[in-house]
Amino acid sequence: MVTRASPADPYFKKSISVRIQRRQLELDVAQDLFSGHDLDAGTRLLLRSLATPEHERRLRVLDLGSGYGPLGLGLKLLNPAREVEMVDRDALAVEYSHRNAERNRMSGVDVHAGLGWSGVRGRELDLVASNLPAKAGDRAIRHFLLDGSAHLKPGGMVAVVVIARLHELVEGILVPEAGVEVVHRQRAAGYSVFHYGFSSEGPLAAPSSGDGTRDPLGVYERANLELAFDDIRYGLRTVYSLPEFDTLAYHTRLMASQLLDGRRRPRRVLVFNPGQGHLPVLIGRAFSPDRITLAGRDLLSLANAGANLAGNGYPAERVLLRHQTAILPADMEGGDLLVAVLRDGQPNAITEHELRSALAMLRTPGRVILGGSSTAVTRLESRLGGIGPLRIIARKRNRGHSVLEAGAQLS
Repeated sequence: MVTRASPADPYFKKSISVRIQRRQLELDVAQDLFSGHDLDAGTRLLLRSLATPEHERRLRVLDLGSGYGPLGLGLKLLNPAREVEMVDRDALAVEYSHRNAERNRMSGVDVHAGLGWSGVRGRELDLVASNLPAKAGDRAIRHFLLDGSAHLKPGGMVAVVVIARLHELVEGILVPEAGVEVVHRQRAAGYSVFHYGFSSEGPLAAPSSGDGTRDPLGVYERANLELAFDDIRYGLRTVYSLPEFDTLAYHTRLMASQLLDGRRRPRRVLVFNPGQGHLPVLIGRAFSPDRITLAGRDLLSLANAGANLAGNGYPAERVLLRHQTAILPADMEGGDLLVAVLRDGQPNAITEHELRSALAMLRTPGRVILGGSSTAVTRLESRLGGIGPLRIIARKRNRGHSVLEAGAQLS
């Protein structure tokens, strides 16, 4: 195992080597991706269960929720003739899966972003493998388990691993009444593995997302809220695995107050890390800007925030989604307001990398509203002068959270 820092890639954490049936898979691991210290026991268990002669013939493979790529690339290593599709909602995961496929000189690997089965391109698949996310919510887990039957060829198989506390939930979903035949079960080291297929008639249960295609966000839905801030009322659909599903965080309240102070109307707004969509919706309701760009790593966050904007009357044609790790100069073209939520615990180098282009390209005069934990804001505050031509206008704190407003200086 090699640990090193890379100024060119602040996300890089270390390299690991994974031994799979006397072969080595070399993987670069990113900061803030699942299993960042070493390959997790669940993925190892699932790979071992598939590294057997009866699965050798399964040549069209999907890795659903790829992370930095150990599962899909491990299956490719076991049989280089395989065509492997890898899907993840995190832009950083997509980048690192690409990177690791190239590092191991693997062709026939298609890596792209997507939300659950709605993002899968392949049909007639022989094998679907997934390390299911524990915090996705019951409806989403049901979606991952059942809604892919149309993507499988006759005789195709799904193989999943879940943490032990989800074992009973999964057992209750993978039942004959849903058209499912479980062919392998294994419990070890706090994880459960299931291999299963579908009957020729397909699952009897309705797809988790209604018709399975019309509303890809529906499977993640957690609550529908009616909220008010200041004199602005709005509705919001919240989803699992994102914060602020039932109320506003302190930093969001601080940022909203700062945004609405003086009610200066921005024309072009960029919101980085929009979360459930509270801040974009408040901006849309208060100012109706000419354009709102939503940018960030998490495709679920972007899609849900965009849907919440439309649900509150902001024209969908004036919303741009940018699924990426950092803000690019083109995203800020003509922009006069940048709103960014800082990730707590993230290294300074990553935060600076993510914001540098935006801060340098901010239109003059323009506003920057940054919010997060007081620690994250303080760390960035000391570096703002070196990132862009900014002057600090205000800073407010509440219960360990802070908001910082800065403005582009007139030349």
